[in-house]
Amino acid sequence: MKMVIIILTTCLMQVSAASFAQKLTYSKKGATLAELFSAIKSQTGFNVFYSNEKLNKQQKVDVHFMNADLKQVLDELSDKQDLIYTIDARNITVKPKEPSFLDRLADSWASIDIRGLVRNEKGEALEGISVNVKGTNKGTKTNANGVFFLKGISENATLIFSGVSIETYEVRVNGKNELNVNVTTRRVQLEEVTVSTGYQMISKERSAGSFSKVAGEAIQQKSVSMNVVDRLEGLVPGLAVNYGEGADKFLVRGVTSVDASRRPLYVLDGTPVSYEDLPRVVNPNDVEDVTILKDATAASIWGAQAANGVIVITTKKGKNSGKIKVNYDGFVSFKGMPDYSYQKMMSRNNL
Repeated sequence: MKMVIIILTTCLMQVSAASFAQKLTYSKKGATLAELFSAIKSQTGFNVFYSNEKLNKQQKVDVHFMNADLKQVLDELSDKQDLIYTIDARNITVKPKEPSFLDRLADSWASIDIRGLVRNEKGEALEGISVNVKGTNKGTKTNANGVFFLKGISENATLIFSGVSIETYEVRVNGKNELNVNVTTRRVQLEEVTVSTGYQMISKERSAGSFSKVAGEAIQQKSVSMNVVDRLEGLVPGLAVNYGEGADKFLVRGVTSVDASRRPLYVLDGTPVSYEDLPRVVNPNDVEDVTILKDATAASIWGAQAANGVIVITTKKGKNSGKIKVNYDGFVSFKGMPDYSYQKMMSRNNL
């Protein structure tokens, strides 16, 4: 029995020695833990396991190892990042070092209570600003007077101030019990919605009529035809499509007459065009957007020919993007022939 124990102990010591005899050569400034763990696996064959919730694998560290033992690498990494590791066969488990009782006691003695005031550039107190302690789940909000209070915070903590109306701001406590924080108001550039009448671009507020606007990206996603107007089917509320023979295909404003044409006016970059000419003069991939003017206000711009509505097509303009882009769009569509056999027509014998 003693001999068996001696043999097992010797084998385990040899396995441990073989584990730590693995060599690593890796040098990088600002290397992430994930990169270092990957180098360990590729050079030594040891798998490194860690918890994503507990360990920040994107945390950076400066390392310089030249033919170093695996144990030396792990010991130095543990000292720099407050980590502990265990080795089992060919697997390395890494996790954050838990603070001791004395460390937790010292942190509780070093904690302080913080009171502060948050104001903007004009000196106005801000209400409802979130104040969070970085790296923890502690936080609060400012009251109506812009005042906040946090209890039991580390004297070396960092506070994060955030809100819808301000830019995110960080402040290091540095042992201070009172803070006066001045934040910057967030300026948001609102996207202006414009309406193309064919003659000019006007803002949405100046447009008194009813309109619908379809972006060019939405048109490109439909491949039913090379005619850009055919691709509007299902994208514009109130746009009716009639595939019957001899009838006007598109209906924007409804039926206003029995005999008169119901065809809307098509305008391409300010020039009226016919529906049949559209596939020949414009590619759907070149369309910036399409605006459909639906009510009678369009007649004040285009006259009586706009009585059935106007479909305004705006093509893309050249942009200095710096790169050449090539797109290919191919499609095949099939339509069945209409079946007229169900119609019971009179023959000459029935006359």
